Amino acid sequence: EGTFEWLDGFLEKHPQYTELSDRKILEWAASSGLWSGKGWKSSNDKPEFKFGAPGMDDGSIQKIINSVAGIMPRNYVVMEVKSNLVGADRQETLKRFSLPHFKKVAAVIMGTPPAEFKKVQQERILKDKQVKAETAWKMAKMEKKRAKDKVKQQKAFEERKKKMEEEAKKKAAEAEAKKAAEAEAKKKAAAEKKEGDKEEEKKGDEKKEEETKEEKKEEEKKEEKMEVDEGAKEEKKEEKKDEEKKEEEKKD
Repeated sequence: EGTFEWLDGFLEKHPQYTELSDRKILEWAASSGLWSGKGWKSSNDKPEFKFGAPGMDDGSIQKIINSVAGIMPRNYVVMEVKSNLVGADRQETLKRFSLPHFKKVAAVIMGTPPAEFKKVQQERILKDKQVKAETAWKMAKMEKKRAKDKVKQQKAFEERKKKMEEEAKKKAAEAEAKKAAEAEAKKKAAAEKKEGDKEEEKKGDEKKEEETKEEKKEEEKKEEKMEVDEGAKEEKKEEKKDEEKKEEEKKD
């Protein structure tokens, strides 16, 4: 416990060293854009690889890095806590760095940590707590803002809905009023047409009555004329009879 915290402090003081561990491989993968969608377990020594990539998940990447590191002249910290505590595994690790330019040094981390280490760890723990608290505060603030925005959006939505309903009612009322006005206009036009037809019919009846009266007058005139003509004929007949009578008297 505390070995990786010791490593972080060591690398901070000795930046020329390169960490060789599964934890570091995960960091390299993340910085390269390769990310595990399922995440990994919290163990720094043997975190679980779940990238969905065979070369990463089956341990091939560790074998390649170990092979390359054994021939590259650099300063390394081989951080395999469990393996370094097992004699056979430790011997296998040493064999990978058998070239003469490698100097192998074992760092044993055990016992009561020095005051400086404790101070650094306490500061780190305090900082982590502060970060978590700040993160929680930001999340709460964001959640509060989100809830407030949601209420605001809901209110705006209700206002738009109400406005749309009012506009729809207004349009419906206008359409109904227009329809009623058109129906009234049609009714009025029909009534006026009917009244006009009655007026025309009345005028037609009056005209027909006048014509009938005129015809009757003409008939009466004709009858009077016929009576006058008959009288004249009778008079002529009487005159003719008188003349014939006078002629007969002269002959006698």
